[in-house]
Amino acid sequence: MTLIAVASFSGSPGVTTAALGIAACWPAGADPLLAEADPSGGDLQAWFGLPDTPGMVSLAAAARRGHGPDLLAGHAARLPGGLQALPGPVGASQAHAAASQLAAVGYEPVTAAAAAGQVIVADCGRLAPGTPVTPLLDAAAVLLVVTTGDAAALAHVHARRLGTLAGMAGQTQLLLSGRPGPYPAAEISDTLGVTVAGRLPWDPAGAALLRGVPVRRGRRTRWRSPWRLPLLTAAAETAWRISQALTLAEVPSDPGTQPPGADGSPPGEPVPLNGLEASAGRQGSQR
Repeated sequence: MTLIAVASFSGSPGVTTAALGIAACWPAGADPLLAEADPSGGDLQAWFGLPDTPGMVSLAAAARRGHGPDLLAGHAARLPGGLQALPGPVGASQAHAAASQLAAVGYEPVTAAAAAGQVIVADCGRLAPGTPVTPLLDAAAVLLVVTTGDAAALAHVHARRLGTLAGMAGQTQLLLSGRPGPYPAAEISDTLGVTVAGRLPWDPAGAALLRGVPVRRGRRTRWRSPWRLPLLTAAAETAWRISQALTLAEVPSDPGTQPPGADGSPPGEPVPLNGLEASAGRQGSQR
């Protein structure tokens, strides 16, 4: 089953951007789908100007009548660049209601599609006790916990390690985001007992590109190909590692093995979003 759940425990470390990056940069040969399952409300509708339907709300309504593996495709939309997406509603009450309806049937439209071979990256938002996305977490092949690398954020991960993470032993990995913290990835992994899948750097130009808005470049990035921006390169490498772990049932153990893209080029062409290659050429200062 290729279902990757992406979530956080505290703060706003950029779960939606991380999930969008992993899905958009998934290795070539698959047609990944981004499911915006955050029960506190979604961002894709606002970012890409999408209508209310199709999406998570229409899927939740249809799931009352049936929930086979083919149901999901009928409620997915294509983002302007081609990536499949199941947008969630912006409002928290509507999003929570849709999530609760899908939880009542075990999110079977999503899990059945994943079991049938569909690559699904699910944005599960911030995890809280009693969250309705629990069936997605239980079914996920990998749970990516997005966190910054500062001490306070890692303390929250440590506090939840014996609770939420204990039931997903062998499936949970950390995805560090933002500016580098004081601790190296190896020390974080050893201390928390959780593999660090990668690090998504602070990169406003890359985040803007993912969201389909004109990219403002700084001096360090203005001459780079859009898909060689730091965030996109890191997302592509992380997606490659996860896909290999799912294929081989283990992360490559040879420390000398580098994924395609380790030289700065993504491992396969990421899905272009909203004419991003054109907008990414606009130069300016990073904000």
